[in-house]
Amino acid sequence: MRGRWMAVLSLCLAAGAPAADWSLYRTPHFEIYTDASGRQARDLGVALEQFRHGLGLLLGEPDLKTAAGVERTPVYLFRRERDATPYRGGGDIQRSAAGVTLVLAADALPGPPFFAAFARTLIEASVAGMPRDIEDGLVALVSTMETERSRIRIGAPVPPAERTSEWALVHLLAASPAYGGRLPALLRNLQRGMDEGPAWRNTMGKDREALATEAERHLAAGQFDTAPLNAAPIDPNRDYPERSADDQAVRVALDALTQEQERAAKAARLLAEAGTAVPDRAREALEEARELQPRAADPLVGLARLIENPRERVEMLETASALEPRRAEVWQALAEAHLAAQQFDRASAAWLRAEQSAATPAQREQMRQHRLAVEPQRLAFLEGERQRALEAERADIERVKQEAIARIRAAEARANEGNAPSPPGTEVVPWWDGPQPDGKVEGTIVQVDCLGRQARLIIQAGGKTVRLLIADASQVAIAGAPELALGCGRIKPRPVRVEYFQKESVSLGTTGEVASIEFR
Repeated sequence: MRGRWMAVLSLCLAAGAPAADWSLYRTPHFEIYTDASGRQARDLGVALEQFRHGLGLLLGEPDLKTAAGVERTPVYLFRRERDATPYRGGGDIQRSAAGVTLVLAADALPGPPFFAAFARTLIEASVAGMPRDIEDGLVALVSTMETERSRIRIGAPVPPAERTSEWALVHLLAASPAYGGRLPALLRNLQRGMDEGPAWRNTMGKDREALATEAERHLAAGQFDTAPLNAAPIDPNRDYPERSADDQAVRVALDALTQEQERAAKAARLLAEAGTAVPDRAREALEEARELQPRAADPLVGLARLIENPRERVEMLETASALEPRRAEVWQALAEAHLAAQQFDRASAAWLRAEQSAATPAQREQMRQHRLAVEPQRLAFLEGERQRALEAERADIERVKQEAIARIRAAEARANEGNAPSPPGTEVVPWWDGPQPDGKVEGTIVQVDCLGRQARLIIQAGGKTVRLLIADASQVAIAGAPELALGCGRIKPRPVRVEYFQKESVSLGTTGEVASIEFR
């Protein structure tokens, strides 16, 4: 019998199933499942909540989350590290399509490396964007945050090898009494996309360069003060009561973690294959990687490179940037796609996000130069479009003119077909039995305005200007100069006698419609 139970136990352990009973401790933002003691679970809950609260104070963002739309992040706290190891293939912080999961051990509680990664996770999920070097300095600063039930302190120095200029600058701004309280305002301005010059001067009263010099002296002095932050009011014994957990549900969730790690590994292999494959096979590999990792940007970036249509490429890269909004290379690809689609304002905005997400000052400057280059490109494009529109308008006007001239010439030819030119002074005799013109004018025709299929005659008569409409050139009788063609615009003055029907048009400014024209 004993051998049989040992065999069953071995099978359970081989399958990775937790053997102990699990309890649940629920905090405002975390659900801690544990086979460790209640005290250890509550202490971890306090540490996570106060860390999240303190980072939110520094960022000026009180509602930090590990993933969008997630109310509570699941945490699995194992009693022993060796029990946690099978589920930590992706590290202490596991990412999946469902969000973020923390896998920790009570006998090896997390230290600065974990809290640095955890800070980055919260920032990536909750903050629009800020310069990457400032973010790096902030992450290093909070990695040594000291938290207790009712106390938070920041500023404990990182190891000497990790004391970068970025850390020194943020430490100076966060822990020094001279700048205390102003860091959140600076970070909010940077997150909103304000140019760095005004952002630093408006909140700190100095340029960044001056503060960087001061930070170098601060680093060289080696005196690093700590500063308190207002802690969240927490009574873990009251606020975090023990609840029973469904052992089977815990087992299923942990198995899902291992499966997610396997999918991530396979997706990484497919991405590597796509980088060297022919386009058709690369597309297949990228689509499969996309199915395995639906929250990852890399498969979409790879697929976008295979799309020829710029606007379709933009659409896919916009999805990629929404999935991983802190990656400069994704924003760079999107900016280049916007430029190819001649969407200059959007390209400039994407370059700004790439600039904010740049990992190094050199990369940030490169992205800034790309952003500044967009405006000349936009102006050149708009000027080209303006010239093309003017050419099209000129061509259309010329076409209308030529059509009007052709209609007038055709009407002249029909009206004079078979007739000899009338001698000067000959009365024009209409050949139809219809309404007779009730107006006439003698003067000099000086201009013809072409109005599509109609025309407007401008006649100077007795010191007055008379405007008459040719509504239908085929219905106008012409005498005296059948070979004469009327062009559009100003013409050589020519004496005429015009009979017309008195019919005023306010919109065209004419007093009648022409029935006949006699050139003299």
